[in-house]
Amino acid sequence: NTWRKKIFVASVVLVVVLFFQLLSIFYAFFNKPLVQKNINTAIKIYPGQSATALLERLHAQNTIRTSYFLDKAIQWVGTENRLHFGEYQIQYPITAWQLLRNMRRGTGLVKHKLTIVNGWTFQNIRDAITQNENFNTKTVAQSDAALMQLFQSSYKKPEGLFYPDTYFFTWGNADM
Repeated sequence: NTWRKKIFVASVVLVVVLFFQLLSIFYAFFNKPLVQKNINTAIKIYPGQSATALLERLHAQNTIRTSYFLDKAIQWVGTENRLHFGEYQIQYPITAWQLLRNMRRGTGLVKHKLTIVNGWTFQNIRDAITQNENFNTKTVAQSDAALMQLFQSSYKKPEGLFYPDTYFFTWGNADM
């Protein structure tokens, strides 16, 4: 009879300990930042990429310790096939839950910039776009005249049509 009480008490203690362990993991998922202060990183989701492949990459770059809980959260909220492609900013104090929410909504994307310098020719602008790995360049082989037709412009030449400024874009944007 005393052995049964001891086993019962030990079982209750074990269940309580496991409950609090699970609760701490759950709390960390919603509240613990993925990276420390002054750490700034990003993760790219490619078109058609599975959530499993994404989680493996997050784990490989040490952004998450284990992919199990985030995988279950993705399944729980039903976003397995609804993650928006793009390059997502991961900086303090973002949590795993916030990152998942950004990926579902397509927010929190890294913004890249292209500066068109006063005096640049259209060829300088094309070279800058071509050399920028964050653009999805589709017009590299097209002539200036063909581009002007794509722009549906009445101008024959593109010189002087692009204002010198800094333009912001996200990874994967087409150069058109």
